[in-house]
Amino acid sequence: KKEEDDAKQEKMLTDQEKNEVLRTRTAARGTNLSGGFSQSVALARVFLRPEAQLVILDEALSQMDTVKRKHVLKELLRFVRKHNMTLILVVHDVLNVARLVDHVFVMDQGRCVHQGSHEELVKRRAPEYMRLLGDDDGKA
Repeated sequence: KKEEDDAKQEKMLTDQEKNEVLRTRTAARGTNLSGGFSQSVALARVFLRPEAQLVILDEALSQMDTVKRKHVLKELLRFVRKHNMTLILVVHDVLNVARLVDHVFVMDQGRCVHQGSHEELVKRRAPEYMRLLGDDDGKA
């Protein structure tokens, strides 16, 4: 079933459309795209480049509603794992992401202050991580 879904997704874009997505500039010197559309282009690029070894996405899900974010994240993680890619996903919305990823790095003022799985960080009661989860008392 998953292979069929992948094949359908692949057929949705023509080669010309794929090249257009890959060439679309999303940075400040690029075309004036809305933040949400710019994020969509960045995500589409991941699915168009299954040969990539490393994918870095900075707040690529932030402008999506919760339901869409959850769906896109699950599909993204499935795709990344299937193609044996490394994904660095920068998020501030830790609560909806942390349980789905393999490893979490907690940054504070540019320094990594904690790292581990979600379960390990909760067990250690890492204060910065607990705050990100919305538990200032460390009782997640």
